[in-house]
Amino acid sequence: MESTQHTKRITMYESDSLQIDAEYNEFFFILHLPSVEKLTKSIYLAGLQKLEEIKDFAKTIGYMSVYAAVYDGDMLTSKLIGRLGMEYKGSSDGFHVYEVVLKEED
Repeated sequence: MESTQHTKRITMYESDSLQIDAEYNEFFFILHLPSVEKLTKSIYLAGLQKLEEIKDFAKTIGYMSVYAAVYDGDMLTSKLIGRLGMEYKGSSDGFHVYEVVLKEED
């Protein structure tokens, strides 16, 4: 089977104040948070819970890392992603890129 760079995108979680989408193909699994409007304790806790579920899902289907892409200048989403434990890896195509490596014990 020939590999492709085409990606698919699905919504993994959606509430009034937080949305988490996943963009994926056979090479990578990237989270997008297009609608973080404010950062509260309840949004942080929801994000933390959903990220744990998403990490478990991604590991189960064979990914070794989960990435997050945040628009350059979106400080609120960058702050949330950092608080959720994802590590900043650099910038690419107008996005800040974060990663969490999926370990056996995760």
